[in-house]
Amino acid sequence: MRTSPFLLMLALAGCFEDTSSIKSAFLPPDYQTQFLLARACQADTGNAHGQGYQIIRANNLGMQGPPYAPGSVFVSELHGDPGCTSLQSIYAIAKEEPGYDPGNGDWHWQRLSSIQRVLDDGKLATCATCHAACAPSDRVCSRR
Repeated sequence: MRTSPFLLMLALAGCFEDTSSIKSAFLPPDYQTQFLLARACQADTGNAHGQGYQIIRANNLGMQGPPYAPGSVFVSELHGDPGCTSLQSIYAIAKEEPGYDPGNGDWHWQRLSSIQRVLDDGKLATCATCHAACAPSDRVCSRR
């Protein structure tokens, strides 16, 4: 019996799915249950993260500032629906020890896919530039 090339391609596609998942060093896989809700689902209009809806979560340290202590982590979940049930991408920031990036508040930035795969990491100028407008709140723009 001969297998059609189309069926063979479908079968092989599952074998080569990207499972390398480079995960965030400061975002636990189950952050949604470990982190606290800093801002409930709301429209993200005009935000540099894009149009859509956003939920902000923070670890315990992140809920204690500003100013934020090293180890503070914030997560911005971007969703495509007003109920925040269709996660599209994730942005995360972690406060590093003094000296990491003093000109930008010592924040470490990450852009992740919806499955928490790191897409951009480090001293990201795009993130730092937009968050500079929130310097009085230690560059954290979310409202609790």
